[in-house]
Formats: sequence, C-alpha cells, structure tokens
Amino acid sequence: MIRHSGGAWCVLNPGQKSLPHDHDEKEVFMIVKGVGRAQSGNEEREVKVGDFVYFPPFTEHSITNIGEESLEFISIWWDGQPSLKETSSSKQLLIVGVLKMDKKRFIVTAAPPTSNGDLHIGHLAGPFLGADVFSRIQRMLGNEVLYISYGDDYQDYVDRKEVK
Repeated sequence: MIRHSGGAWCVLNPGQKSLPHDHDEKEVFMIVKGVGRAQSGNEEREVKVGDFVYFPPFTEHSITNIGEESLEFISIWWDGQPSLKETSSSKQLLIVGVLKMDKKRFIVTAAPPTSNGDLHIGHLAGPFLGADVFSRIQRMLGNEVLYISYGDDYQDYVDRKEVK
C-alpha cells in the first residue's frame, strides 16, 4: 500500500546538475525534453526524450543536462520497500522504458472515489492523479488524449452509512 507519494516538474539548464541525493522512496524520472546523463552509484547512462529512469530506495542518484537546451523531466516518487531483486542487486541505474515518439491516441478514465469518512486528499489524488499525470505526459509528447472524468451520482454508500 502506498502511503506517501509525490511528483515534480524539473528543469535543468545546459550544464546544470541536480544535487546527488538518496531517500527511502522509489523514484522514476520521465524525460520529456532534452538530453541528460543519469548517475546512480558508479553507473552513468545517457537519457533522452521518452526514457523512464528508475531509482530504487536508498540509491544515491543525480542527473546532469549534457545538451544545449533545457533538460525537462517529471520526477515521481512513492514509498515502498525495495523488492528482493533490488536489495540483492548492486543498486543499478535502470532505464525501464522508452516511449515511441509516433503519434498515438489514448482514452483515459479514472474510477470515481468511494467516500468513506471525512473528505481527504486521497479522494482526489488516489484515482485521478495517475490518470492526470499520464494524460499530461502523453500530450507533451504530441499524442492525442481524451481524458474522461466523471462522478458517481448514483453511489449510495454515504447515504447508507448516514442511516446507521
């Protein structure tokens, strides 16, 4: 179960490097503009638009802009124990995916939250944050995205709970 997560839009100017850091969360960088060099431990890899770079928990990492334009990426982090594979491996830098740059079409939906208790940010962030981030990334990459959002007006959980 994810208890803590976050994200940030990051921009590095040409030649600029992020501060090397580590933390107890898992983290992914999604490169959306420019060229960079991701570092983790003793390993370095060049990254470009469409690359996803994954860093396991407690792995010192940074990224440097090696291009002539700004390097822009989205950083998403979440809590979670390292998997057995992560704890037994040598904290390697891992490019987990590369997006193809052909124009694609997506229909994105998110299930409406089920209220149970006081309203809190999880009611919004839980079902909608991931779908929203995915949609925005796809649009930035030039793809067509239809993001359908809706509410569940016929859900009676709260009414039944109130009667009890």
